[in-house]
Amino acid sequence: WLLDAGVDFDQPDLAATGISVQGSARGRLTITADQRLDGQLTLAFDDLSWVQAFARQVQISQGQLSGLATLGGTVSDPRVSGNLYLRDTALSIPAMGLQISELNTTVSSTFDPAEDTAGGSDEGTLTLQGQARSGEGELVFQSEVQKPFSPERSMTLTLQGENVDLIRRPELNLAISPDVTIT
Repeated sequence: WLLDAGVDFDQPDLAATGISVQGSARGRLTITADQRLDGQLTLAFDDLSWVQAFARQVQISQGQLSGLATLGGTVSDPRVSGNLYLRDTALSIPAMGLQISELNTTVSSTFDPAEDTAGGSDEGTLTLQGQARSGEGELVFQSEVQKPFSPERSMTLTLQGENVDLIRRPELNLAISPDVTIT
């Protein structure tokens, strides 16, 4: 079996909000006679203003979302690896008085074929890392989950920053300078 597909998104007025959606998704999947999988999915959105239709409290003025996922393994034991990138994003949350800029985030999923065992879908790593500016401060974050689908999973989360705004309102200003690692 071979599936090759592409979708272009061009919605000029999403749900009558005045917000447009423009982007693309492309995919290819092969299933061999012995039920092996080989596939790839790519995403590309150069404008993220459409997110506001789903999260009305967030206003996004710029940013791009792109991604690449690969599929392997077998029909009964699929393996997905990939990366999702959020780049050069600026947003505001007016209810909290927040202006967040220079938001760059990567989500990565990897599964090592060398660790492949029976029921081996428990193996692998899920990683989230990035940085953002809020007010005068900068926040750097990283999280890693080992064996995310296993009862033996483990996670580490690190937050580091200096003078990062959490609330910037006339009645309350709250900024943090975290240096935290949680395991």
